[in-house]
Amino acid sequence: MDGFALMTRIRHEFPDIERVLMSGNADLRSVIDAVNNGLMSQFVEKPWIDGALKIVLRNRLEANRLAHKNAELLVAVQNQNALLAQESEKTLLEVRQKERLFATMSHEIRNPLHGIQGILEILSQDEDLKEETKNLLSTAITSSTFMRQILDDVLDYSKSEAGKVVLQEKAFSPVALVQDLAGLMRPLAQGKQLSLDVHFKPALEQQVFIGDDFRIRQILNNLVSNAIKYTEVGGVEITLKSEEALIIVVSDSGIGIPEEKRRGLFDAYTMVEDEHDRAYGGTGLGLTIVKNLTELMAGSIEVKANSQGGSEFTLRLPLKAAESNPKPAALADVSHMIAGMRVLVADDMAANRLIVEKVLSRYGAIVHTFAEGESLLRYLEESEALPDLLLLDINMPKLMGQVVLERIRQMSHALAKVPAFAMSASLEFEGSEQQVARFDGILSKPFTVGQLLGLAREYAPDRQDQLAGDDVPEPLGTADGSPESIDSQSYATPQIARLIEEMGDDLVAELLAAFRSSLSHGLEQLQVRDLRPEAVIDVAHSLKPTALTLGLTELAKDCQNLDRLRASDQKKQALHECPALIDTIEKAILTVDRSLVARSS
Repeated sequence: MDGFALMTRIRHEFPDIERVLMSGNADLRSVIDAVNNGLMSQFVEKPWIDGALKIVLRNRLEANRLAHKNAELLVAVQNQNALLAQESEKTLLEVRQKERLFATMSHEIRNPLHGIQGILEILSQDEDLKEETKNLLSTAITSSTFMRQILDDVLDYSKSEAGKVVLQEKAFSPVALVQDLAGLMRPLAQGKQLSLDVHFKPALEQQVFIGDDFRIRQILNNLVSNAIKYTEVGGVEITLKSEEALIIVVSDSGIGIPEEKRRGLFDAYTMVEDEHDRAYGGTGLGLTIVKNLTELMAGSIEVKANSQGGSEFTLRLPLKAAESNPKPAALADVSHMIAGMRVLVADDMAANRLIVEKVLSRYGAIVHTFAEGESLLRYLEESEALPDLLLLDINMPKLMGQVVLERIRQMSHALAKVPAFAMSASLEFEGSEQQVARFDGILSKPFTVGQLLGLAREYAPDRQDQLAGDDVPEPLGTADGSPESIDSQSYATPQIARLIEEMGDDLVAELLAAFRSSLSHGLEQLQVRDLRPEAVIDVAHSLKPTALTLGLTELAKDCQNLDRLRASDQKKQALHECPALIDTIEKAILTVDRSLVARSS
């Protein structure tokens, strides 16, 4: 057996042993091939020099030792990575469990708190109450509101830390937003005999920006409520500016913040002084939420002392300017066009049917509404009157909108020519494009009164001659025709106040009551055993349009995020998001109840 054969056998039986070939007559080409093929680590030619041989052997042994060490380290690193992966998965699971715990706790506490607040607010509207009873009710309402704020802070902080806050951009007026917020906060300030003033240059009132007005309102709500909370004498001022960014400054004459305390002011669970926790209450999460939301919008928030000894918070948001919203065109002449027009509506949401029916009928249209497609089909089979327009919700129980439309067009040649529009709050589901293609167009929910009337006017038959001399129905608005008579501060959202200007107080009250019923029904559907992800998505889909119409932004966003899961492979995520949706629905119920109470008063 020659040296090469020996090296081959040693490599096979003892692969980790260093192999050095020593020879005085080996073929050089064979040696090079053997080294390249890994048969040996080193070649030493005879005769060798002892010193050189020692160096070669020492280097090979050291290289072998390092190779073993590296292999051990590699195994250790792999084991550590596997351990870290396990710990990471465990931590992620714990975070999800914590999120679910927050949502469940919030739901379980808010559920009875809704009832308590609603009952207290209804009782407080009784004008025959004694002054002492009114004071007790006022204290109880304040306490329940404070408890509600703590729950909101905990849930919002949990959402922001989990990265689940999604920004929605739309055009809004910062002046209108701040004035509306100040109107809601002013009673709280007046209760402490404080002033609450808003300052801005007249030109800013005409400016419109693109951004998430709901989250900006949330930031300002935290800043202004804190300013009122920590101020005993004087007042709070909100100043708006528009430079390279939208700047909103909230300044107070309160207790102030020492300079050494400002650095960690936006950290979670932070109070300026320990005694403030006992004196003023709160979770210490409000300013953390402010910072998280501000940074999410690529903005900045700063705090400093002001000349009054209080605090001054400056919010800077790099928002893009938008074109001012055009004033709505006068609608009084619509009645001449759509009076007598026949419209059939199929939608499983009572609130959606109510909007179409009440708005169009006020201008003389004849509107028939149906909760599902079968009823509409039966009506057409029995009726001799030909409709002028069909409005069909796409996502209905039993028969989907496009199926209803196909059956209608099969009934007769005349019905096949009737314009049909799909009403939908979302087209983010499989096959939506094919379904919508069968309609003449889409009426996206939520739609405005102007959009609905514009569609009706476009497809109304020409009845100008026969309508000459008819009485013209009153245009949308208040009883005296003066939109300015609406007190928007009495209602929970600016959108509700604007709807009253467009649709009238009685119709909006019906809409609120109908949506209140839909919200309660949605809660019942979400609280059944063996809940399916598709059921959660269906509830969200049905509530989204009216939530947007009424300005219930948080509910609308949660519903929109869930509705998007319909077209994805992550539908099971809907079950994880369900507790948060229940929580938001309950908040919406409280808002609707507050608006109904405001109207009754």
